[in-house]
Amino acid sequence: MIIPQLGDAQWPVHPGTPVYFDQIDSTNAEAFRLARVNAPKSLLLVAGKQTAGRGQRGHSWESDAGLNLLCTWLIEGDGLPTSSAIFMNMAVSCALCDTGHHWIGERSKIKWPNDLWCLPKNSDPLFSRTEQENDVKDEGKSKIVSPEYIENRIPDRGGKWGGILIENQMTGQVCRQSAIGFGLNINQTHFGHHLPHATSLMAQTSYEVDHVDILATAIQKIQFWLRKIKSNETDYIVEGYMNRLWGYGKYCDFLKDGKKIRARIDGIDPKTGALMLFDGRQMLQGIHPVWRHDLSSLAWETSKHADRSAASNPNHE
Repeated sequence: MIIPQLGDAQWPVHPGTPVYFDQIDSTNAEAFRLARVNAPKSLLLVAGKQTAGRGQRGHSWESDAGLNLLCTWLIEGDGLPTSSAIFMNMAVSCALCDTGHHWIGERSKIKWPNDLWCLPKNSDPLFSRTEQENDVKDEGKSKIVSPEYIENRIPDRGGKWGGILIENQMTGQVCRQSAIGFGLNINQTHFGHHLPHATSLMAQTSYEVDHVDILATAIQKIQFWLRKIKSNETDYIVEGYMNRLWGYGKYCDFLKDGKKIRARIDGIDPKTGALMLFDGRQMLQGIHPVWRHDLSSLAWETSKHADRSAASNPNHE
């Protein structure tokens, strides 16, 4: 598996040929194990299956063997301060959201803080508005037309097609290494009943996605966005993140201290990464989103409630 390079040695250095595992516990965990033996400037790990894949806040990550993209890109910190971790999360989220644009157009969005979602094909149920998306070109793709596939495809519902887990190793106030882990649902079309919101690029487009193609796209876009951190273009990163954030600038229903309120997503706190909300009278803080029921119902709770009600699997959110 050869990944095309950008042709320079800027940070982060291109990882070159990835290390592939048919099965492993966790690509993030293996990346740090390898780093303890020999700390490379750049290392890319790809797994066909993970037996202990992890998502945000300790959730597990499930994927059928060989159908999806399960990766960790280990990069050196290059002297970045610990405060850059928030911008790294935003940058990688933008990069992978943009990766999805190549297959599902502008339907690829970020769900705070760093999940990748595909909006419903014909409309966004939260805002009740029709959204135009880019057509996916047919060149070089094999159309899947089996009745079983079409039955399970449900592109009108949208759903979660990817997740990100970034883990940093610090020395004092400096980031020594970062493991950028991401799982992208690309060719899996059947998900268990316990994953009601999961989807994939193939489920949304009817086309099989080439693993090398999407991995090369993802790496190049992550490089582009991370270099904005080194050049101190943090405003560019924040603006890009907000423009890709599902629900930005819209009034949505929230739960705060058990009571339903309506507020607008106005921005992100650059120090904490928390949402900044406005209820028409004042700014609200400490709100964390929790998915409930289906894509037409979005509830938001304060952090103390979110910790208690969060699902054990990230695809539940």
